[in-house]
Amino acid sequence: MRRSSSLLPLLILSIIFSGGCKKSPSQPAVSPAPTALPYSDQILYTSGGQLYLTSLDGEQTKKLSAAGRNIWFPSVSPDYTRLAFWAASNGFHELWAYDIAGDSLRQLTFFNQKLAQAHLQNFNLHNAPAWEPDGRRIVFSQADKLWSVDAEGFNLETVLSDGVFYAPSLSPDGKLLAYVSERDQARNLFIRRLGTNEEWPVTAFPYTHSAGSPSWSPDGSLLAFALVAGEQVDIWVVRPDGEQLRRLTQDGYSNSPVWSPDGQRLAFASGRQDPYHWEIWVMNRDGGGQFAVTRNGGSSPVWIRMSKQAASPAPIVVATRVQSATPAISPKPTAAPTYKPTAQPTAKPTAKPTAKPTAKPTPQPTPRPTAKPTPRPAVKSVTTPAPAATATGGEEEAEYEEYEEYADEDQAVLPEADLGAAVEGNRIVFTPKIEFYFAKDMIKPGSLPTLKQLAEELDAYPDASLVVKGYMRGPGFLKKILPILKTLSRARANSVLRHLIVNEKIRQINVTALGETDPVPDVARNQEKPVLIVEVK
Repeated sequence: MRRSSSLLPLLILSIIFSGGCKKSPSQPAVSPAPTALPYSDQILYTSGGQLYLTSLDGEQTKKLSAAGRNIWFPSVSPDYTRLAFWAASNGFHELWAYDIAGDSLRQLTFFNQKLAQAHLQNFNLHNAPAWEPDGRRIVFSQADKLWSVDAEGFNLETVLSDGVFYAPSLSPDGKLLAYVSERDQARNLFIRRLGTNEEWPVTAFPYTHSAGSPSWSPDGSLLAFALVAGEQVDIWVVRPDGEQLRRLTQDGYSNSPVWSPDGQRLAFASGRQDPYHWEIWVMNRDGGGQFAVTRNGGSSPVWIRMSKQAASPAPIVVATRVQSATPAISPKPTAAPTYKPTAQPTAKPTAKPTAKPTAKPTPQPTPRPTAKPTPRPAVKSVTTPAPAATATGGEEEAEYEEYEEYADEDQAVLPEADLGAAVEGNRIVFTPKIEFYFAKDMIKPGSLPTLKQLAEELDAYPDASLVVKGYMRGPGFLKKILPILKTLSRARANSVLRHLIVNEKIRQINVTALGETDPVPDVARNQEKPVLIVEVK
């Protein structure tokens, strides 16, 4: 009892002081900001009527189980989980949907149309279906009309029926519909504002030209499309109001452009190396940095961004993929801007590279006009042990995996590389020693340190043009009687260029990959700027 009474004053004091001090309000719980999941860019495409998915470097390619039908012109839903495409079944050409994660197919249309309609198989026109931004409905062209249908195949509606329409493409916000329309014996791009039916022409090409494959950039500021002029087809871009018409490819064998989710690149199909054997290519949004992705044929590319944490091929939406609203456009009441065709060269340039000087080049390269005052010393040639012999079977697949892991790692310490360099006028010629698998264009892992050092050297010349030229080993007479060696030399040059762009992030924009007998073009507009030549032997 005495003990409790002695504690009573202390208890009273504590109550007094606690009552006199205000208790600080509790801070609300702060939710961590969502972070984007690590992702990888994938290219979906068709080859031989089948669906394939490949990594951007072309090293990992797999066939989707949706194959088994003759598939044309796929398109992906905004959340990258479903595909819509045309497929031939029992002699009829119908629209189908494929759930990538669930691996299930659903037929959406039942027009019972035979394959007689040529535009349904015209790759230059690229009559692919278009998903609405919420993924609930799909707009497509069939029987010369534009239709809309639920993603499950219900509630078929007519969108446009007073003419001939192909290749619909919806803006990122879903308010504008771009399409190809046949009028006055010409195919041009038009845009209609949905809800108001306000329409205006985007291009005004003559009947000798034909536009196709419209594709909206993620921010809605540009339309990429293919333009057929005679026997040539190339990729162009234009603003939705018809201004700033620009040509991105110059080879005459490129079509089906599609934008990357961040709007910085485009994937497309090209037959520039072989008009009978088209491949999937990628380029920057300004037309630079072009390189081939596939090796065994490909057309109708679709760009997919996939989570690295999800089991492929189950894609998810990435937080960084934001589609801004399409800017307001005031259509012109008059005719679309006139088109002045660019003069086409009658033949490929035959100019040969500048002859090598008779005197030996100085060991120190000439200072670059825009570089630092101190000239960069020439790269020393260091010899490394030769890689092991080409593996076969399971060993070769293991080396493939080693290549992929090695290319993705941040190499802080690298072994010595085998790289030489020489100065020839305004040209700097690099001679890396690159080992490939036998009769293939795939780089062996032992050559990656050399490419790493080569990229560091190229990084010192961001404004220079870059030419990667492949050479085949062996006697000259064998190269003349086997055209496949020229094709392989070009493929290996492209493989090196692709690795430098995708894995090493080189900054050159004007880049070219050439085969052994291809002449080096005069890529130096300003003779004071250096031209970088990489000879792959």
